[in-house]
Amino acid sequence: MAAIGKNWNPEIKALEQSLIEAIENSNPKNKEAGEVGTYALLRKNYGTTFHGQVVSGSRLKWATASGVAETGMPQPVIEGQWKLMGFVQDNSSANPPEAKTAVWLRVE
Repeated sequence: MAAIGKNWNPEIKALEQSLIEAIENSNPKNKEAGEVGTYALLRKNYGTTFHGQVVSGSRLKWATASGVAETGMPQPVIEGQWKLMGFVQDNSSANPPEAKTAVWLRVE
């Protein structure tokens, strides 16, 4: 953005710079998977959860759309707090793995 005149208020210039940085930092292409503000396809194994609920990443696993959770040694740790953007059914044997998998947004 161009400055408005030679005597532009330094406080407004600082505000402009802060806004530019906030916009750049909110762009998903500038983030790594799992950072605050990113979305992920995750599986929650225990309990029914409704859209808008927030849970700890320690209760989630990276997953495929078919509900297959990521495996490996060591298990990848999911940090922070995640907000559910869908619906997750409880872990009864009647519910397939994909019923426990949804899109989540990292909020903290």
